[in-house]
Amino acid sequence: MSVSQVKLGAIFVGWIISVFLLLVIVMGVAAAVVALGTNVLSLTHKINGLTYFSLNLVVFLAIFISFFIGGYVAGRMAAFAGALNGAMVVVTNVLVEILAIVFVIVFDNKLGIGIADPFIKTLSSLAVGIVVATAFALTGGVLGGKYGEGYVNRLDLALGITKPTSTIPHAQQEAPWETKQASANKEAGKGKKAS
Repeated sequence: MSVSQVKLGAIFVGWIISVFLLLVIVMGVAAAVVALGTNVLSLTHKINGLTYFSLNLVVFLAIFISFFIGGYVAGRMAAFAGALNGAMVVVTNVLVEILAIVFVIVFDNKLGIGIADPFIKTLSSLAVGIVVATAFALTGGVLGGKYGEGYVNRLDLALGITKPTSTIPHAQQEAPWETKQASANKEAGKGKKAS
């Protein structure tokens, strides 16, 4: 019987953490803009190419950081296959976004509010940005998941459950927690047993 490496609980918690952290970052930026007294409506007329690039970079880095932490949580909770679980955090987010888009379109068709057309035009104009943001999120989720998975390996090494792997032959390998004197005593003991 094979055990699944995809841990749904870890993915769900990682997704919640990443979405919450992204909301905290957005609210923090919005609070800073309000605190500085910036006129948001006049910003669209004053943005040049470098400022536009800088704003996009900040948004993409915020997405990367939030999904890195969400992937880390998923990888640490899953303990194994962290990169896979970190990537699944991003896949979960994409699926939720698709469901939200379908909900808006169906809701608009049933009630006839007229928000679906502007919504779809806005999404189509931001298509390249959405793809780049998804790439940043996927990279962050995979790297965070892999780093979170490594926590179990580092813990096992620290507790002495597993031995460090090395390309040095076993007779010459020295455990990092042993002193030079203990290694010399061990080698001397092996020499006496051989004779």
